[in-house]
Amino acid sequence: MDHYPLEDEKLRAPRLEKRRGGNVPNTLEVVQQLLQRQKGSVPLVLLAVMPSSSSLATRQIQSSLGPGVDFSHCPYRESSSEAPSSYIIKSLATDSRTIVNYNELAEMTAGEFNKAADNLSGKALVYHFEVQTFKPRKAKIPS
Repeated sequence: MDHYPLEDEKLRAPRLEKRRGGNVPNTLEVVQQLLQRQKGSVPLVLLAVMPSSSSLATRQIQSSLGPGVDFSHCPYRESSSEAPSSYIIKSLATDSRTIVNYNELAEMTAGEFNKAADNLSGKALVYHFEVQTFKPRKAKIPS
């Protein structure tokens, strides 16, 4: 944006850029590029929560990584059609940015992770995963 919008201001963006993100898929993409320089092949597996297996978002993610990545261990959330997204508004005037994240997908459960890890046991050489932890809130006791 030429400048950051004021509340309730309508602006026209001079440019729109769309990219697949996510730390794990991005790491897989880099590994793919490195492996292209090597002889032989190493199986690449993505284990991430995905929207519906038939959704446009899922097809876009799959095509962005290509046929060399196995998606068969991903838990799919069939009631969702959108992948997690980040919308970044960058002000050209100040070079600052504001990031708005959207994710309607339920997190991967321990059971889903354990099942996939069991299925991949002995097949994978390197695991890259991220865990988000939450601090439990203290229960308020009514007085």
